[in-house]
Amino acid sequence: MSATEMVLQNLESGLLTITMNRPDRRNALNPEMTKGLVDAARRAVEDHEVRAVLLKGAGGTFCVGGDVKSMAEGRAPLPFEAKMTNLRRGMEVSRILHQMQKPVVAQLDGAAAGAGLSIALSCDLRVASESCKITTAFAKVGLSGDYGGTYFLTQMLGSAKARELYLLSPVLTATEALALHMVTKVVPDPFARRRDRRPQGSCEGLCREAQAQLPGALACFRAKWIPVRVKKTRQDRRLEPRSDSIGTEKALACFRAKWIPVRVKKTRQDKGV
Repeated sequence: MSATEMVLQNLESGLLTITMNRPDRRNALNPEMTKGLVDAARRAVEDHEVRAVLLKGAGGTFCVGGDVKSMAEGRAPLPFEAKMTNLRRGMEVSRILHQMQKPVVAQLDGAAAGAGLSIALSCDLRVASESCKITTAFAKVGLSGDYGGTYFLTQMLGSAKARELYLLSPVLTATEALALHMVTKVVPDPFARRRDRRPQGSCEGLCREAQAQLPGALACFRAKWIPVRVKKTRQDRRLEPRSDSIGTEKALACFRAKWIPVRVKKTRQDKGV
């Protein structure tokens, strides 16, 4: 299968649905799928017709992480530098989804594990079906976390809990993940996959709500900037810097020279000297 066959894209009324399409392998990541995901994420950023993104997996499973079976096949081992290059190329999908100025919702069905969980954590919102199982999984195959998962979990849960989940790799139910705030909401299995535009009815409904309300807020959130309209008082106006004033020019010159001017009141002795 080609990258375009492994990652399906469907744009409808501003909502781009990205579907990981390897149901026979429970949507495990291989080089072709990661390339397709990166291409789809970049399209979501660059296409002005896209106003929101829904990421999901085909066949009732989100993604079980890297395709360990294909990793173990009899291939010549790659040099360390080549492994790093390939990994960084694939990990771009997490960075793009996380930094995108459009709301991204992950629909978690079946299982979200390893790198699949990391990709889900890079999204803005995660809706899990009740039967979904969630785990970091890396410790069980002797690998460290990748695709940004260690960063996202540490930001969400704190360092201690993130280490626990990565070192012990417990399998969490959707309800347990919700209690840890790893997922946004848990819905009955049939509702997660239903094509329903009502916000409370399905992942697609949540995407429609986010599409209408969140893009402007996301731009401010990504920039860590809170827009607040403040009424200026007379004192505020007096304290406003004047860019054309001599004082401002002197202050800028001092700043560039890393020199702090200090006004010192002269004593009688100073004046005599």
